Amino acid sequence: NSAEATADSTLSREAKNTARGRGKAAESRPRFSQMHHQIMCLAKLLEPEPAELQQRNAALVAIFTTIRTAMPSAQVYVFGSTSTGLLLPCSDMDVLVVEPRLKQ
Repeated sequence: NSAEATADSTLSREAKNTARGRGKAAESRPRFSQMHHQIMCLAKLLEPEPAELQQRNAALVAIFTTIRTAMPSAQVYVFGSTSTGLLLPCSDMDVLVVEPRLKQ
């Protein structure tokens, strides 16, 4: 299928072997490092297209602007997969708003 063709063309033979746990690169790395490499290869394959990233950034700017307009003293934080760069095309955007003037 086309997704498999894209994945095959995206990963080098060495990266595919490493992702399968084979090859020189996989043998020379500690287990944790192998897992990290596999996760990063998968994340690269699944990352959103540049146009989607631009749309997400525009949405975050709009969110920040709206919150800052309504609550000027608020602090706004982005966390989760958006902040780590490990987001998928279907990932949500996690935003925390801290308004010091609001009482608990």
